[in-house]
Amino acid sequence: MQNSSSTTITLDMIAVPEGSFTMGTRYSAEETAEGEETPPHRVWLSAYQMQRTPVTVRQWRSFVADAHYDWPSEVWLGSVREYVRDGEPGPDHPITSVSWHDCSAFIEWLQRTKHAAYALPTEAQWEKACRGSEGQCYPWTRTQPNWDQEQGAAGRDRLALRPVGVRPDRASPYGCLDMCDNIYEWCADWYDDVAYEKRTAEELTRNPLGQRGNSVLGARSLRGGPGFQHHWPRCTFRGSANPEERTPWLGFRVALAV
Repeated sequence: MQNSSSTTITLDMIAVPEGSFTMGTRYSAEETAEGEETPPHRVWLSAYQMQRTPVTVRQWRSFVADAHYDWPSEVWLGSVREYVRDGEPGPDHPITSVSWHDCSAFIEWLQRTKHAAYALPTEAQWEKACRGSEGQCYPWTRTQPNWDQEQGAAGRDRLALRPVGVRPDRASPYGCLDMCDNIYEWCADWYDDVAYEKRTAEELTRNPLGQRGNSVLGARSLRGGPGFQHHWPRCTFRGSANPEERTPWLGFRVALAV
């Protein structure tokens, strides 16, 4: 009989149907749009599931304890305390200060203990879950949010990590939360800043995944981001980081092939 704390982890997953969507944007869509986000093009994805929110502290601690995973928890606590309102992250805060390799270890543990095809989402999976099949630019609205108004209303909360799922009004078209207003999230791809230029409007790209040979700096892809960043909350923003990097604003969520 299997005795694993993974069985106590609830991964709230959202179904995303197979089909195409618009990936990327135009410079004219928003003044902060960057070259690696262009041009827009159609991408077809197989059906999958996406975690509604990022992986939490509670879920991560279950993994660390069950897998006896060597991870610098004191370094994490020291790095995030100044960004948490009460000085101590709670069980429902997103886990951060995890490297791409840490996330991969979590995924492998899920695969082994739950016998399911969990994975880090690809950039394409993350973006479709964020903007929907019609390719809206922001997760919860088709209209560009008012940056000055948001900054004034939020105050110092813009500089704070917050528990996942506390803004249900900001759900994406498929129902995902915290996609562009809390943390950056690791993706499965190797980062290729000119990937979109290699895709043409006439061809439908199917299930793309950035390859190691196309990543000039050997970086992995990031998506999302906190509310104080200039690209907030554009679904098409693309970031990158060294796969060994750990920062207080960098976490992840999982996807599941179906």
